[in-house]
Amino acid sequence: MNAYDLFRAVRDDLNEASASHWKDPEVLQKLNLNYLQLAARIGNSPGDWLLTSESVTPVASVITLPSNCAKPVHLEDSEGNPIWVNTTVRDRQVFRTVGISDEGAGQAYLQGNTIVVNADSFTTVCTLWYQERLPLLHCGVLQTSTGATTLMFQLVDSNARSMLASGVNDYYNGEVVEVIDVTSGLVSQATIADYVGSTGAATVATMSPAPAATDYYGTVPRISDEALPLLQLATTVQLLAKPSSAIDPKYFEYFAGLMKKAQADFESWLEPRMHTSGHVQTTQWEA
Repeated sequence: MNAYDLFRAVRDDLNEASASHWKDPEVLQKLNLNYLQLAARIGNSPGDWLLTSESVTPVASVITLPSNCAKPVHLEDSEGNPIWVNTTVRDRQVFRTVGISDEGAGQAYLQGNTIVVNADSFTTVCTLWYQERLPLLHCGVLQTSTGATTLMFQLVDSNARSMLASGVNDYYNGEVVEVIDVTSGLVSQATIADYVGSTGAATVATMSPAPAATDYYGTVPRISDEALPLLQLATTVQLLAKPSSAIDPKYFEYFAGLMKKAQADFESWLEPRMHTSGHVQTTQWEA
């Protein structure tokens, strides 16, 4: 299920086939707020969801966090020895190791968007494990100049279905996007290799059927499929609770009940994945 599928599902729940009380960008905004909230819930649960790693090189003992790092989880040196990021700035003078050496680099602390290793002149390449900050979901109608390997996302508020794409270069790089052929209804899928924020051009591998202007498109959520019913229903309930609008209380209660059940089902599915992953444990075998 892609962002466009979710968007249309919420519209159906609202009984608004076309924009009425809520404009399309507002629906997508609420969808994304719930998306980020669910991503945070999943990231904070046992099981190491949304976890990735990257090689980082300290400069004078300072490691700059990757731009998509939501929360550092574990740092280790080139030999796999853990560097515990549990020291505060206030403890820095107590624990800091003096000298140009890797010895004593077992402590580090967070400072803004950096990790400072408590060892002078520490420059060893490290591996940082962290929870990703997910790009916002996006969907809309492909624009002119769309081709076999280039998808032109919407950058201007040109029609009733307009939901503006990010203007940041590379924002959607690595995201999976699906295109829905407006004539046949067939869906094609590809991974975005490059994105140009100034033009909305997303470069992909050749797709079949070939995308064309006026086809619908949507990025694919990075959270687990089991969370998508809750994402849809939580957004629906928020939008149904709109001010200055007459609504049948039974209709609202029905969707609120569905949301509560979806939330309970999601929590029941999420928690048992792995109860013992709340800490980092490293094991080394020697022959």
